[in-house]
Amino acid sequence: MRDGSGVDSPAGGSADEPIVLRHDWTGRREPATAVVQAVAVAANSAVSELEPLGNAVDPDALDGLVDREGDGSPVKVSFEYEGTEVGVRSDGTITVCTVLDDA
Repeated sequence: MRDGSGVDSPAGGSADEPIVLRHDWTGRREPATAVVQAVAVAANSAVSELEPLGNAVDPDALDGLVDREGDGSPVKVSFEYEGTEVGVRSDGTITVCTVLDDA
C-alpha cells in the first residue's frame, strides 16, 4: 500500500517501535529521496520542513552505496537525521527510529 508520497505505507511507528519502509531501488526515485520521504512520514512532517539530507550524509554517496544494480553485495548505511536513526539497506529497506535524548 502506498500513501500520497509514493513511499510504501510504514509498518510500526510507535515511540518504541521503528518505522520500516520498503522501496524498489530500480524505480525512478533515488535512495536519498526515499529516505527524506520516509523520515517525513515518520516525523509526520512535510518534506519541505526537514533540513537538507546533506547536513547528515552525502546524498550522492548514499545513492551510490545502496543502489548497486547487479552487484549483489549487501550494504547497510546508518546515520542520524532530523532526530531519528535511519538505516538504509541495499535490499530496499529503510528503517526510521526515534532517537531518545539522554536527559
